[in-house]
Amino acid sequence: MAKIKNSKSKKPERAIFWLGLFTFSITIYFNAQTQDPFNAPKFWVLILGASWLVGFLVLELKKENSFSRESDKYSILLTLLLLGFSLLSALLAQNKFIAFFGENMRRNGYLTYSCLAVFFLVGVFYINTKNIILMYRFIIITALIIGVYGLMQMTGHDFIQWSDHGNAVISTLGNSNFAGSMMAILATLCFGGVFIKQLSKYERALALVAFVILCIAIFPTNARQGLLLLFFGVSTILTIYIFNVNRKLGLVASALGFIGVIFAILGMLQIGPLTKLLYKDSVSVRGYYWRAGISMFKEHVLFGVGLDNYGSFFKQYREVGYPLKYGNSLTSTNAHNVFIQQFATGGIFVGLIYLMLMVFIFFRGLKALKQSIGSDRFLIGTFYVAWLAFQAQSIISIDNIGITIWGWVLGGAVVGLSSQSNLGNIDTSTNTVGKQKTAQNLGLLQPSISTIFGIAAIVFVVFLHRGESNIFKTRAAFNPAAPAQKTIFYDFANKTVNTPLIDYQYKIMTASYLFDMGYKGEAISLLEKLHTEDYRNLDVLTIISSYYEVEGRIQSAIESRKKIIVLDQWNFSNYLQLGYDYKFIGDKVNQKAMLDKVLSFASEDQMVIRAKPELLQ
Repeated sequence: MAKIKNSKSKKPERAIFWLGLFTFSITIYFNAQTQDPFNAPKFWVLILGASWLVGFLVLELKKENSFSRESDKYSILLTLLLLGFSLLSALLAQNKFIAFFGENMRRNGYLTYSCLAVFFLVGVFYINTKNIILMYRFIIITALIIGVYGLMQMTGHDFIQWSDHGNAVISTLGNSNFAGSMMAILATLCFGGVFIKQLSKYERALALVAFVILCIAIFPTNARQGLLLLFFGVSTILTIYIFNVNRKLGLVASALGFIGVIFAILGMLQIGPLTKLLYKDSVSVRGYYWRAGISMFKEHVLFGVGLDNYGSFFKQYREVGYPLKYGNSLTSTNAHNVFIQQFATGGIFVGLIYLMLMVFIFFRGLKALKQSIGSDRFLIGTFYVAWLAFQAQSIISIDNIGITIWGWVLGGAVVGLSSQSNLGNIDTSTNTVGKQKTAQNLGLLQPSISTIFGIAAIVFVVFLHRGESNIFKTRAAFNPAAPAQKTIFYDFANKTVNTPLIDYQYKIMTASYLFDMGYKGEAISLLEKLHTEDYRNLDVLTIISSYYEVEGRIQSAIESRKKIIVLDQWNFSNYLQLGYDYKFIGDKVNQKAMLDKVLSFASEDQMVIRAKPELLQ
């Protein structure tokens, strides 16, 4: 009997071990030999991790007391509703590939959120105040690696020579803003660890070291959001500490912290004394992204424009001021606000259920803090504050897999911690003989299910990896100045476009490479095929219009550019080129109409000013 009890007690620890290991791996893993070195590799590990963790969820479902806790019931209900309505939105999307696999260089499609939901539920079902220390050890290791790699980048000792990252510190996330936010969330967790007595003194010392390294590495990212999150996390944990010492002082610290948050938000919006310190032009550009997303939602209320299909609709819904200020070529594939993104791409049901899930986690965290005392309060508070920091950055950022995995895992941890016996919700100390026999019978279920799903996931990921690898090789072989490479290039290009599950955008890239390498007929044929598959893709329409013009097929170019007008009504470059096309075929009426249209909203643009005399002739 003792062996059965011991085996049962280790199952939650095994679940947390795999949860921590995959979360750690997703955060640090990247592959410089793929077209997308950051998001795609993290997406692959996410799929593999979720596939393995499914076994633990099945194990939980088979238990006699499954979902006996109120938090479990609400978690599974909200998660299933979210995934159900998200699936409906994905199936109704114009571009279903993007809806399921996510936008290129983003990977925020249905598969990603399904996998994130698995990580969340494993946290809800298995995490408690005892085994979370195992998870915390993975946090310390992750923080140390992220921090040390940040120091290597800021001192010029990166072992990979990134060609275009725009900043010295991009860490393992591929972007300085993402790196800053990730470091701030990890620094919050490490700072809280200094006060967690369940950790050994060596672990607390390591947490402090990791915190210091992250604080040093976060500054060169120049990510204001990262610095704000760091301040929020540290000050909130200190407030919890003050609360434990003196309740009245804790209330005063809370009030001061709330005032500070209000001033910080106002400063980011160019209001108040913190404007010079906190405002960045990127805040203004986010306003365009948010308003475009809101407009999408208003016109597609029920099911949105399709999961992660924001980029396919952005130029149709962007305001005229955006291209006038930032140019026609700059676009966005995300609303840069997770909540608006959910409403815009998934519709009202997805948006509301996602909001309800976040509110549910928020109140579970508050409940846990109220019911906990002493060291448990620091333990719970640390994870809760880190989750709040993630939510704060999600208001002005996107779901980057390397960061978002932490939002869902921390959310699961908060719910799991809020339901433990030491908080008075459930008694886990008694085990009947029947339950012990059930545990013995289910002993092989988890590894069996995990192995089956894991093998399927490996096969699936191999295809995804092949697509990334093939486009990487195609790009490397592309060299119009070396005719001798044409045959080698063409072989790689053929492999790329024929790879199963290849990203749609990579086919467009391959078409442009084919054209420049002299395979003009093949390039145009491929683009025409891609247009029939997704008539909304502006990249296809823009590229094929220019190719038609190069080939002298002006009437075909005109028809393509007229389609662009429907999807991108403020693109003055397109109107001007259309005017030149009409001039070429001698259609002076439409030539003047295009000029008049451009002058009606972009008369001050230098491109328009230069083109005006030519189109007046």
